[in-house]
Parts: sequence; structure tokens; C-alpha cells
Amino acid sequence: MELFDQEDWFALMAKDPDMPTPEEIDAIKEFMYEKTTADVAAERCTSRIYLEEENPDPTLIWSLLESLAVEFPNTQEKIVELLAAIKRLPNPIRDSKEHRIYTQKTFSDLGYFRADFYDYFT
Repeated sequence: MELFDQEDWFALMAKDPDMPTPEEIDAIKEFMYEKTTADVAAERCTSRIYLEEENPDPTLIWSLLESLAVEFPNTQEKIVELLAAIKRLPNPIRDSKEHRIYTQKTFSDLGYFRADFYDYFT
């Protein structure tokens, strides 16, 4: 039995400073509720990383998706679909080069996500 319903869970995450912004969480929530497409949600939940941050760090989004997968296992297929959409996004350009996190491209290689996800579940 789930301790929270998804709506309550998303509301709690939106108040947590160690999670993405409420707008980014709304994009993911709308995709989970089939109110938007994976491609639109991917653009919306990563726009701050893509456009504003000098050193893009998607770890807050990865943390949210990991927590969502654990708390609500029935969302895992949708999470994979969203991650595939994120992988298709253009990588942020910094200093005329595609940005990398530990040698992995931010979006197309899901920089940091793979290593963190592996560590989290092993």
C-alpha cells in the first residue's frame, strides 16, 4: 500500500528545497497524469538547466525521478519514457562545447544519472 497518493507526494516534493523547482515538478507531474507529452515535459523540467545554469546540474531532477520510481513503482515505465525524451534534448553548450558531467554529456548521456542510479540501487 502506498503511503501517499501521488498528488500529495508531488506537493511535498514541491516544498522540498533539495528537489527541482515547483514548475519543473509540475511538468513531470503533468506528464505522469498524461496532460502533456514526454517531449514537452522534458523541455519544461530541464529548461533552467539548459538555459540558465553556467554549470548544469540535473541531479535534483534525477533525485526526484529516483524517488518517484521507489515510492510509486507503477510510474517506472513513464519515467523511462521521460528519460528517453530528456536524452533527445540538445546538450547545453558552454564555452562553445557540449557540457559534460564526469565526461558524460548532460542530456544525451544522462550525465551523472547513470552512475548515481547504479549506486542508489546496488
